[in-house]
Amino acid sequence: NKVFNPKIFPNPANNEFFVSYTLPEAADIKVDIYTMDGVKCSSTLFKNQFGQNEQKINVKYKNLQTGIYIVKFSSNIFNTSKVLNLMIK
Repeated sequence: NKVFNPKIFPNPANNEFFVSYTLPEAADIKVDIYTMDGVKCSSTLFKNQFGQNEQKINVKYKNLQTGIYIVKFSSNIFNTSKVLNLMIK
């Protein structure tokens, strides 16, 4: 079984970032952005994502202050978190 290991770029980001990944099977990917104290700021669902080769999705967000946020990726086949430093200019 392959593990979902997302890579976030650019980091720091400004209004959007990209996630590159590979998946062993088709899945919906949910991307949630949280403040460091656990408040959800943004949620985006990407339907039926698949890619045995490296794939890329574009995550856009609004109204986030400069700071460090937790980006959580989840679906029916994985659940992982990665820290993302978002910079708003």
